[in-house]
Amino acid sequence: MQAISSSLATFRKVSWDRIRDELCKLLLGIEVKQGLFLLWKTGLLQEILPELLQKIEDFFTQNHSKNLEGKTVLITAGPTYEAIDPVRFIGNHSSGKMGFSLAEEAVKRGAKVILISGPTSQKTSTKNIEIHRVTSAKEMYDEVFKYYEKVDIAIASA
Repeated sequence: MQAISSSLATFRKVSWDRIRDELCKLLLGIEVKQGLFLLWKTGLLQEILPELLQKIEDFFTQNHSKNLEGKTVLITAGPTYEAIDPVRFIGNHSSGKMGFSLAEEAVKRGAKVILISGPTSQKTSTKNIEIHRVTSAKEMYDEVFKYYEKVDIAIASA
């Protein structure tokens, strides 16, 4: 477990450092240490922030690859409600947003998605997302294992 945590921490740091360095070079044509300090010191950071944020968004959204083309992805989303009696239940406040976002991203990358969702107000009009609505954990379990053996990727989002 420690090795995994250490590797993830290194990956995050190296990835952010590389992105930051590349953005400074791209936007300013200078090295990071000089660029960020100069922008902050002169007050230009606030001025270019909208453009900087747009460039960051472009960096992450460009070249949407179809690396999931031909794959089937199973994703769970939202809460489950466990009935105590006909009126009361035990549940959680999960909105399902993460699962629905993952489903939409998987479709953008070419996947067919099976989305199994607990009670949530989330909706999607994206084609290639087959939504199955459930209420209880048992229903979620049964629905997941109806498809589990037939999918390439399974994501249990929380």
